[in-house]
Amino acid sequence: MSLCRQGDLGLIEEGEEPTSSFYHRRLEPGRFVKRNKPFGPVDFVMGPEIQFEVTLLNTKGKPMTDRSISFRIDNNHSTKNPYAQHARNGVFHIDGVPTGQTGKFSVWGSGSKPSIKRSPPIHITESGKYQVTLQTKRIDGSNQFDLAVTSIINAEGEDVLDLVQTESRKSE
Repeated sequence: MSLCRQGDLGLIEEGEEPTSSFYHRRLEPGRFVKRNKPFGPVDFVMGPEIQFEVTLLNTKGKPMTDRSISFRIDNNHSTKNPYAQHARNGVFHIDGVPTGQTGKFSVWGSGSKPSIKRSPPIHITESGKYQVTLQTKRIDGSNQFDLAVTSIINAEGEDVLDLVQTESRKSE
């Protein structure tokens, strides 16, 4: 089983609660993480990871390899989200995604290539490797694009897309 860091990484402080939650995250009464402190003792948990193999398709269903993709974890106060900058053999590999988190795929280009909005949220609770297909969809009458998750295949070959969509997405 592969492991990855779960949660924020920061300097542990003990004592009186800080007044600003923007730079601090409470672990328990009297212990908190001080963000943006690069050195010192750290507190983090290693846990099972998810690995995504992502195929990105354009509006006509053709593979796109000239973009970057990240999986942005909701409520992640860390500045690091797992991402892939280049596709290998047409597939983007994103490792180090913690299990049990809700997040969205985000796609962006460089230069004149338009950025693509985030996908609907998904929530995966089981570690392992997943094959994900994303497809861009043009927003009517504009030069902007939405991103749809069209399939998520687990290691057993089952499409689990309906199982990993968040409740808010299912009601749309």
